[in-house]
Amino acid sequence: MMFLRVSKIQSALDFVLFPVFVAAIRARCFKFAALVMALVTFRLNGNQDKRLLFFDRSIFRNDLEAMVQVSGRVQYLGVQRKYFKRIMSLYLGRQSFSEVTYHHDSSLNQSKEKLRVTVHNVMDLLHKLLKFDGIISCNFGYPDQQELFKVAQQRGWPVIILYKEGLLPRQQLDYLFQEYRKKILNCDLLLCYNDDLVRRFRRSGIPGVGRVDVVATGIPRLDPLKYVPPADKSDQLVFFSFFLPDKVRYTALSASDRSEVESVAREFHEWVIRLALENPTISVVIKTKAAPHYLDYVNNLVSQYLGPQRLAPNIRITNTESPSKLIEESYLVLGSHSTVLLEGLLTGRVVGCPQFATWFEKENSFFPKDISELARINEYQDLLTLVNQARAQRLTSDRRLPAGVGELIATTNFDASLKAEREIVKLLQSRSGRRLAAE
Repeated sequence: MMFLRVSKIQSALDFVLFPVFVAAIRARCFKFAALVMALVTFRLNGNQDKRLLFFDRSIFRNDLEAMVQVSGRVQYLGVQRKYFKRIMSLYLGRQSFSEVTYHHDSSLNQSKEKLRVTVHNVMDLLHKLLKFDGIISCNFGYPDQQELFKVAQQRGWPVIILYKEGLLPRQQLDYLFQEYRKKILNCDLLLCYNDDLVRRFRRSGIPGVGRVDVVATGIPRLDPLKYVPPADKSDQLVFFSFFLPDKVRYTALSASDRSEVESVAREFHEWVIRLALENPTISVVIKTKAAPHYLDYVNNLVSQYLGPQRLAPNIRITNTESPSKLIEESYLVLGSHSTVLLEGLLTGRVVGCPQFATWFEKENSFFPKDISELARINEYQDLLTLVNQARAQRLTSDRRLPAGVGELIATTNFDASLKAEREIVKLLQSRSGRRLAAE
């Protein structure tokens, strides 16, 4: 499963030219600033009839890359969001606001007017250089993006959101949608992971939702999983480390409850380390998220568990390797409350997770109850049993999609990219038709 990547040359060009862009904005040289942005724009595929400008985020780019590979009807032009954030910080950097206060704070009005003049000028010039048909993003709440979306609407450029927050426990989704009511849904098309999210948006009462077409298409980045071969020759298992404070950030827990679930998380990490130590023929990869504090969390746990003992050669700890590639190379996938478990299920891997208390699972799991293929691990012996099961199963080519997965991702046919681009092209063609009629 291969994804496209921003080239080293493109990254170096971005590093060199970003200070030039900042200087141009400060000097109000909008034409030069737009030229710099055009030079650092990267393309995920060749020329297509329809082009969309997007703001780069790693997971979001994976979705777009999958859409390029599976569907390929739209060209995506990527710009780092830091360029737009820097424009905003120039005018609003010394003032205090957040996503939920930005639209309601009248003290920002004067600075907003100056900001909008700059955004209009830069975007008009960038549009002439890149000739994009619309804008696509994975978030609708960031204030800098909201200003861009306003420019797009005034210019008749469609705005599309491929919403990336969909796979969360119900309690966290409830909290998010309460916060969303303080923002503005300033787009034309909203593509969601599943039907539950469509219903939530339609009845949300978020300002602007009445004019938005909300559609469930699934998760495009999961489509290439269809082509992942069985792990028949693998001796590797991958454990996607989880940092519990992230999992409970919208959950009010007592000190005793927090201590209980943190103990489960810590113990599960220790079981994986013990497994590697006692089974030197098994290659164990522990994958953390990219930020340094996630890597530090695992390294500290490993250090505490091992004491003076050295790290075994069959354990690898990484925060940079591709999750999808690690799943492809492994016969067993371990983790907790994460989409990587879903990826494991869709590739036919054996998948396991720690068993938390019933009260915690009820409030924090996003997996439907009928996904029985997700093995719950209560003790170390359960982990050993699952490893043996997974090693035996890797010799089979049977890939049965778990019941209940469709509830999460709208489609189990690995066609989310086709569905998403069909909706995008339909919108772009309708806008193009309207412009021709007006002319």
